[in-house]
Amino acid sequence: MTFTRDQFRAVHTQDKNFAVIAGAGSGKTHVLVSRFLYLLEQNPDWSLNAIVAITFTKKAAAEMRDRVRGQIEAQFFDALTHNNAPRADRWQRLLAQMDSARITTIHGLCVEILRTNAAILGIDPNFAVAEEVDNVTRLQDVVEGVLDAVIKHDQALAELFTYYPSADIRATLTRPDLLNAEFALPNTPEALLAQWTATQKPLLQPIVAAMGELAHLADDLPVDDGFAQALNQLLPFPDPETIYANPSLLNDYFSTARLPLNKGARSGLVKEAKETVKGIRAIIERTFKNIHPDHERRSAELLLLWGRLIERVRDAYRAAKSRDNVLDFDDLERLACQLLSDEGVRARYQNQEIKHVMVDEFQDTNAAQWQIVKGLADINQAGALFVVGDPKQSIYAFRGADVSVFGGVVDEISALTGIGEQISLSESFRTHQPLVTTTNQLFGTLMAEEHAGDAGAYWVTLGEPMQAQRQQAPNPDPALEVIAVINQPQPDREQAPNYREWEAHAIATRIHEWVNEERLIYDRHQRLTRPIEYRDVAVLFRAFSYVNTYEQAFKAQGLPYVTLSGRGYYD
Repeated sequence: MTFTRDQFRAVHTQDKNFAVIAGAGSGKTHVLVSRFLYLLEQNPDWSLNAIVAITFTKKAAAEMRDRVRGQIEAQFFDALTHNNAPRADRWQRLLAQMDSARITTIHGLCVEILRTNAAILGIDPNFAVAEEVDNVTRLQDVVEGVLDAVIKHDQALAELFTYYPSADIRATLTRPDLLNAEFALPNTPEALLAQWTATQKPLLQPIVAAMGELAHLADDLPVDDGFAQALNQLLPFPDPETIYANPSLLNDYFSTARLPLNKGARSGLVKEAKETVKGIRAIIERTFKNIHPDHERRSAELLLLWGRLIERVRDAYRAAKSRDNVLDFDDLERLACQLLSDEGVRARYQNQEIKHVMVDEFQDTNAAQWQIVKGLADINQAGALFVVGDPKQSIYAFRGADVSVFGGVVDEISALTGIGEQISLSESFRTHQPLVTTTNQLFGTLMAEEHAGDAGAYWVTLGEPMQAQRQQAPNPDPALEVIAVINQPQPDREQAPNYREWEAHAIATRIHEWVNEERLIYDRHQRLTRPIEYRDVAVLFRAFSYVNTYEQAFKAQGLPYVTLSGRGYYD
């Protein structure tokens, strides 16, 4: 096997925990499988199940399992060829363990752990994992049952329907992630208001301080100045505690109508006072992005009603799942976290039954999944953990995926002095340098700036630019084409009067031209350059609703088309 320098370090370094940032086509599966085999080679006392490999999908797990099996078989036959009986016996034993190998998805691993420790949690080990379609139906039935009872028997909760559309209430209550979240609200609106006040006070203190400065300036402003007169009509400002209890007052006091900045002098103390007002407004604008702008009693009352309703649906939902003896994905994560919070359970897994944990597609994990991984792998133990991901490829919010977790874990592992390290796999084996250069330039601009504030943790930059192993493209054509649909000839537009249909028609036409002109591409499986075929083309849709439009356009051009699992393929 051949490796790049960074791949070699990732595969052959045992005594570190690694966070690997692997760009598209950088050979991460090759690295994962090779590291799996290397660890078995270097640790003859390990069983196959001492290594856990977590993948994102069942398909990826099956592929990795097959590749590991193939490598173990190769080691076994190599030992036989060299008449090394002890070595052959070991690889044969490992091969016999493949059916129970811990190469699975995070939820598959949770199932195994929960079944093994069912008695500790007090659950039936024969539980079924709810299929998503069945679970949606189950949850919808529960919500309808609860709402029917609320409307008939609970006037207080039914009041929510006077403030929110029925469809919005149902949409909120059918979110499994919300129903599985653990949260606690105070019992009274007064207690909730007190919580909000305590939380918001530090955020409001800079505004209160600036208002004090403004009030002090007002004493020295000219009495005949228009701005000064408007300001003096508002004085004295509310005391700080009143503002902390009701920050919505600030919008009223510093609105343009109350403090017109176009009146009065444009120099001296008046100018300074106006600049102070502008500064206060800027702080208010920033602050109200982070706090509830209106926390009056009615808001608190409504939130408590929401809490009661969500709790009622959650209890009924869990009862329905218990009746059917099923767990959904959120249950698997929640119960696994609960189980691994037990020190005795962790001690049985960490560095004992499980020696090493590898996680693929780590950019699509969430906080609960990270807690599960840490429950199985002691990150303070050298060589216990190996995570691979690429924030640029994150599927934001899919099944709770949280790209900010990846950044935090990279920092956490990198901070492990002497035993933690970050590696970047930035050489692509999938494409050629002209295309990589183009994408680096394009996305280097689009993904350049790191954002601060609440969204900062979710902002992904380009990072280390990719480089391609193949320097030359298979043909001299441009590496990237942009089809400007608005500039297509008028006859095409008349054939497809709807804009989306017109767009699909233009793309289908271009694909048809590529095949007819036999544009050359590189076939990485055959390792040769050949003319493009329809099956080489993938079209990514922004929304699944576009599929029918594209299918019609492609069939009109005579292009073969098939839709599988929400994705369009040519075959």
